[in-house]
Amino acid sequence: MSILGKEEIYIKDDKNYQVVLSTLSKNLRKKTLVPFLGAGISNLPPSRLPLASGLTAPIIKSMTDSIRNSQIKISNEKDFYTKIIEAIKNQPLEALLDEMIKAHGQSALDYLDVLDQRQWNKNHIGFANLVKNNFINKIITLNFDILIELALESLGLEY
Repeated sequence: MSILGKEEIYIKDDKNYQVVLSTLSKNLRKKTLVPFLGAGISNLPPSRLPLASGLTAPIIKSMTDSIRNSQIKISNEKDFYTKIIEAIKNQPLEALLDEMIKAHGQSALDYLDVLDQRQWNKNHIGFANLVKNNFINKIITLNFDILIELALESLGLEY
């Protein structure tokens, strides 16, 4: 698979493991690798930050428990509550947090204090070292945390 002429590779099974390693090695040598990092890199110790599912699961449980335990009958439709619960379960973290803010104010964001972690792990410093040694010059991340940035700073690198 490719995007804009760039090769995307995935480890699907042991059969393509060597292909993946070979492609990664080739792109590192050519300095064309751009890692796209997700929350998984911050999940290892000592960081141990939760994945998005670890953040959404307690919110979803609280919301769905409230619906199940509610004494208010909103609809006579047989599957009404099941549909609401399924809709809640399919919401991204941002949407759930928006609803929490509407119900509880800005203090609902205190829930995210768990992400205020300052200790990067070997994943972060590994990518920072790839930058320092000029194997990669870009990293794309959707992470809420700033641990990759802290690892870059620890090596005296700007981002």
